[in-house]
Amino acid sequence: MENKLLRTEKLVLEKLGDLVMDVQYLNRGTKLRISLKDGFLDIYISPLEENSFSFHFQKFNGKFYRLDTYPGEKRAKKLSTYPFHFHNGSQDNVEEPPFELGNSSIKNLEKFLDFVSTFLLEDKLQ
Repeated sequence: MENKLLRTEKLVLEKLGDLVMDVQYLNRGTKLRISLKDGFLDIYISPLEENSFSFHFQKFNGKFYRLDTYPGEKRAKKLSTYPFHFHNGSQDNVEEPPFELGNSSIKNLEKFLDFVSTFLLEDKLQ
């Protein structure tokens, strides 16, 4: 797991560079919290299951965007991408991801970071 988190941290720094203020390892090293200039990222990748994860980006205004595979999300069960689902702005707005999914947690993190980067750089999140 440690290797995955180190790769994850490196990927975040490559993708978001100047926007990163701080990196913390939480939950006994199973989760990363990335402090950004205008919010934060929480990244969890399961040490037991491949492609099981939660990637959460939240702005300081409270809006958040999360890609995860939590199977208990009832609203996600109707989606063709289940268990993969995307919270678009809030907990209640559950959709299919707005980007193509990859075949691993790291590939999906890369897609999610591209999404976050695009919105941060274009300042579309309010």
